Amino acid sequence: MLASFSIDKSLPGATPVSDTLHRDPVPLRIVGEALNVLVIDDDQEDLDIIVSALEDDINIGEIASLTNSELATQMLDKGLFRPDVIFLDLNMPRMNGFDVLDAIRSRDILSKLPIVILTTSHHSADMRAAFQGLATSYVIKPVSHTILKSKISKISTCLIRGETLERSL
Repeated sequence: MLASFSIDKSLPGATPVSDTLHRDPVPLRIVGEALNVLVIDDDQEDLDIIVSALEDDINIGEIASLTNSELATQMLDKGLFRPDVIFLDLNMPRMNGFDVLDAIRSRDILSKLPIVILTTSHHSADMRAAFQGLATSYVIKPVSHTILKSKISKISTCLIRGETLERSL
């Protein structure tokens, strides 16, 4: 299920989706419950593909997606959506994925949140920097929708079971 928020729709990347959702900050998730997911990627086509793959996964609950990384950090700061996992692109304008990762990790309530880097970057320096920024896992965007669905399923199954994610998938 997609969720939208009461945000300034004039901001770049503020894409309205379905019903408006207001959430209070919630405690850590209960193992076994559906995962609420936030996807941050500046490329709308990539975002649509990722959301489509997430919608096919039985372990996924609500999905919020944004192309504007600054807006995403504001949304998290205001508690408008409390994801159980974030899928984050690295190469974005204005506020890149490393900046978003740092911003999230600097907030106590979000510091333990699983963050999966989902990027086209094959560079080992990017991978090292992501893990230094405390990314949970690093996934290179696959060309195939089927492979993406498989990787997302593996991630969601691990998280639903309360298991530790592999660093690289």
